[in-house]
Amino acid sequence: MIDSALFQKMISALPKTTLLKFTRHGDRAFFRDADSDYSPTLFYYAAPDGKCYISVEVSLPKILFGNNVQMLGKTELTAALHAVGEFASRHFGVAFDPFTANVGRVDFCHNFAVGEDRIYAYLQAASEAEPAFLKRRIIGKIETVEFFNKSRKVYCYDKLRETERQFSKGKISGEAVEAARGILRLEARYNTSEAIKRLCSSQLSLPDRQARSLLNFEAAESVLTAALESLNLHEPVVMRDCRIEKLRQVYGYGSRLQRLVGFLQLCDVYGGDKLITLGVMKPSAYYKHRKEIRDAGALIFSSFHSLLPALSVR
Repeated sequence: MIDSALFQKMISALPKTTLLKFTRHGDRAFFRDADSDYSPTLFYYAAPDGKCYISVEVSLPKILFGNNVQMLGKTELTAALHAVGEFASRHFGVAFDPFTANVGRVDFCHNFAVGEDRIYAYLQAASEAEPAFLKRRIIGKIETVEFFNKSRKVYCYDKLRETERQFSKGKISGEAVEAARGILRLEARYNTSEAIKRLCSSQLSLPDRQARSLLNFEAAESVLTAALESLNLHEPVVMRDCRIEKLRQVYGYGSRLQRLVGFLQLCDVYGGDKLITLGVMKPSAYYKHRKEIRDAGALIFSSFHSLLPALSVR
């Protein structure tokens, strides 16, 4: 349930012999083992006030398995963190304990084995969601649906398509590609230290942002459950034709039902995002209709031939 992470520590200085193998860019430097595609990337930064910072960025599953299709169990997570500490300590030339390091960014993830025939339907349903404070971006023919801002991202995608691209570049095994078949991947990414601080204090009520506090399965489950709920995939996804019945159940027969059914038909024909830009509706009317449909539980739908089961990270 945890993929990539960035670990940060403040130190007095790095040995001069260590910096010789780092690539320097002014007061910043980085190092990566050229013999491995999956080893951590190390960073060094000398601040103007004389303080020095080291950090490690790594995909924890890749350091153990050579891919991030397979998710880490609790034992594997501990092993991966120990591997990060050993690698970083050896190449920094100073002791680096990832368990007590601050987390600067993290990707929480979960694999849903929904089957190849349902992945597009779930992604299509997710594309209709409206998570608060996040912009939407759809990549390819709805292969990836992203909701993002400057500090965080919630997205889901077809894991098979991603691994096939990696396989074509020789970066992943055929076995990993097969393991990704039928997998819908959900990820919740926190990109900045400030986003991590808000997550730890506000949502998770953690004492700090050290890895031993944040990188655990209880925190991951809480974050991913909230992400899933923001996409409305924690509830069964109705078929397109069932939306009208859900509206009728909530609003009954009458002019409101007629108005909302007409709005749904316009969305189906022109695309909901285009109704404003084409001048079909004013923004105020558009968002009013969307809210009424969302309140009735009819906003999220799929074109699949049957109901899509609700998803859960538990």
